[in-house]
Amino acid sequence: MLVFEFVPRGSLHSVLHGAGKTLPLSLPVRLDIAIGSAEALAYMHSHGGHNHVHGDVKSGNILLDDNLTPKVSDFGSAKLVSVASRYSKWCVSGDMSYIDPIYIKSGRFTEKSDVYSFGVVLLELVTRKPAKYGDNSLYLDFIRSFKEEGNGRNLYDEEILSGDDARSYHHMECLDRISRLVVQCLKEDVDERPTMAEVVEELKQVKAIASGGSSSVAS
Repeated sequence: MLVFEFVPRGSLHSVLHGAGKTLPLSLPVRLDIAIGSAEALAYMHSHGGHNHVHGDVKSGNILLDDNLTPKVSDFGSAKLVSVASRYSKWCVSGDMSYIDPIYIKSGRFTEKSDVYSFGVVLLELVTRKPAKYGDNSLYLDFIRSFKEEGNGRNLYDEEILSGDDARSYHHMECLDRISRLVVQCLKEDVDERPTMAEVVEELKQVKAIASGGSSSVAS
C-alpha cells in the first residue's frame, strides 16, 4: 500500500481552469505557486544523475494544498528505455501542449526540456488560459503577441490588473518581466534557455516587485 499526502485543492490546472466558479488568485499568490514549483524542479535537476528530469511538467501535475502550496507530482514520467537494442534515449509520454519541440524533432530530452514545459505553465499562471483552448494554442498566441507588440499584454489575466492604484502599475511591470522569462524558457536553442535555478532567482526578484519593492531592488 502506498500512502500519499492529501492535497485538497487538486491540481493547478483545475484551480486555474476548472468548471464553475474559479478561485481568485492574486499575482503574489501565483508567483508563490510558480516559485515553489520551480524550486522543486531545480532541486531535482541538481540532485539527480545525468538527465535527471521530470518529463511531464504541466499544470495538471502541480498539486495544491489548503494554503495553495504547490506539490510537483508524477515524477518519473520520463523513463530510460532501450531503443533498437543498441541505443538508449529518453522516452516521454506527456501532454503535447507542453512537450519541448526539440524532443519531438530529435528525441533528446534534458533538463532544459523541463524548462520549456515550465515556461508554458508560467503562461497559464499569468493568462489564466489553458495551454490549449478551443482551436487556439496559448504558446503560439503568446509568441505572436510578443513578436508583434513586444509583450503579451493582450493575453494577461485582467484579474491581476484590476484597480488603478500603484500596485496595478507594479503588477504590469511584473507581468512584462515574467513574459520575457517565458520567452527565454521557450527558446528553440536549448543553450539559450535558463536553468531552473535561474528561473527560481528571476521569479523571486519579480515577487519582490509584486510585494511592493522596486525595479532597482529586483535588478
